[in-house]
Amino acid sequence: MVITEHQRQWPSGELEALRQRFPGLALYNGFEATLDNDIDIVVITESKEIEIPFGVSPENFLASSWFYEEACFLFFAHLFRWSQHFPDCLKELAPYVHGLEMNSINILRGQFQRENARYRPVTEDLYRKTRDRFGLKELFNSDAHDTAAVGSLANEITCSRPPASETELASLLKQTTAREYQDPALLQNQIRP
Repeated sequence: MVITEHQRQWPSGELEALRQRFPGLALYNGFEATLDNDIDIVVITESKEIEIPFGVSPENFLASSWFYEEACFLFFAHLFRWSQHFPDCLKELAPYVHGLEMNSINILRGQFQRENARYRPVTEDLYRKTRDRFGLKELFNSDAHDTAAVGSLANEITCSRPPASETELASLLKQTTAREYQDPALLQNQIRP
């Protein structure tokens, strides 16, 4: 599980305390940054107590001292949640971004279809076209803002053991293809009014 607080990483000491409390659960650090163009990018990278101002420019975001591409995995989060228009700035950002969130609670809320016991976004084709256009890895996330949502959507990745660090997780995500996991009962409670 990756904890991705908005605009900052979870404090390292608190994350380590959680790891000790739940030793059977692999916990990783990351953060979600909202850029000045309203694009949200999630970053999985080692704990450095990173804080990013809300609405930072893409140039300043990518010029940050924490950004070391080999040690990071970046993905666009809920890109078409509010609009079905293709953002102009994607062409400039895409070379630095590795993945695209294809499904999450925040993508599904108010705009989903049910197909063979699977919840899928009404904008699924747009996500697929964007994934293919930029060669991005697919991701499926709970994007949980409350504990009841944790595990409703997840990435299934085959590996011999959990990655030992955020850097190792970033490398694994770049090299593998995730499969979507859905817990329909949990998901239904999160996306229906």
